[in-house]
Amino acid sequence: MYRLLLGALLLFVLLGSHVHASDDVEVELDLYHFAGNLSEAQRAALLADSAWTVRAGYSPLLRVPGVTASWSRCGLLNLPCLTDDAEEIILMGSAIRREGTNLRFTLPHYVGVRRFRLANVRVQLPNGPYGTLPELETFFYVAREDGVNSSPVVMDGGSFRLAGSIRVEGVAFRPRFYCPGSDICRGVDADGRYDFKPMHRFAFYRKSYQFPGKDVAPLEPLPADLKSKKIYRASLKAHEIDGYRIEFVDISATAAREECSSDDLQYEILYVNGVPITYARWMPDPDPSQCRGHYRQIEWGNDKRPIAHGATLVEWINQGSSITYANWNARCTVVEGGKFGRCNVPAPSAELEAEIRADARRVRAWFPL
Repeated sequence: MYRLLLGALLLFVLLGSHVHASDDVEVELDLYHFAGNLSEAQRAALLADSAWTVRAGYSPLLRVPGVTASWSRCGLLNLPCLTDDAEEIILMGSAIRREGTNLRFTLPHYVGVRRFRLANVRVQLPNGPYGTLPELETFFYVAREDGVNSSPVVMDGGSFRLAGSIRVEGVAFRPRFYCPGSDICRGVDADGRYDFKPMHRFAFYRKSYQFPGKDVAPLEPLPADLKSKKIYRASLKAHEIDGYRIEFVDISATAAREECSSDDLQYEILYVNGVPITYARWMPDPDPSQCRGHYRQIEWGNDKRPIAHGATLVEWINQGSSITYANWNARCTVVEGGKFGRCNVPAPSAELEAEIRADARRVRAWFPL
């Protein structure tokens, strides 16, 4: 048994010593874009923070019991299983080089006598001082096939977002975001850099788990729109941020008709000083004989102009569904397309904006001031 293990180890070391790959892996994050409740000075302070940490995970080229893998017990039945050993390198401080909006660092492709190979990389800033999430981070897996050497990168701080590009030399990796292909990255600009969606300063408070405020008013009495429905949640949260009153209305209800799956009524509306900046509504068709659901959303920027708008129609026919989707954003060109075309409608008209703003004021009036 020992001869077998020693032989396997010798074979593995010999194989590892003949790997013709780059000795080092160079990684560059260029976080040139930021949006949300973050100033230029705060972004610069974040990038200069000495707490940035890189954790690089390494895994074996071959799984050899007792050499590069260990026996343990797994699952509900506690059965024996073979688990790969792992090694980790941590970089901090001056090992992460900074220049403007760039973070750069170097990692070995292989580590240790067992020649473990780079498998994944996590870049994080724990305990970020400005966001509503505990840390900023991005993560990627090294790809053995069909990988890329550059892609968009997005780091979510809860109340803000850092974004830009990640470039890797020495290995390929699996991207987490595609551009275009996501609601965040819109394409490539004239300078060849990824172009990200602009956002209102307070737009990232539109999700209840990101909102720092507390419920401030119950929905009493029930408005006519909700009296015949089963209410799952109905809340108004409020918070003061830098002299602005931020309010978030979150309503979810349903008529619960067994024969129709589009009876939900939902509102998610974010207000700044009483003015809506994000609006999302799902409602059943006004005609009760029709099993259809209508979704509409719109976002406004810091200049009070719309930056994104979308509408969806869901029709239930013979226990199946038909979905028609349309959207527009301020950085796209209108194209003729099918049901799932991107940028296939024009910008919202002034009349439509006024209608949506009026509906947002109506919903806000359901709660006490």
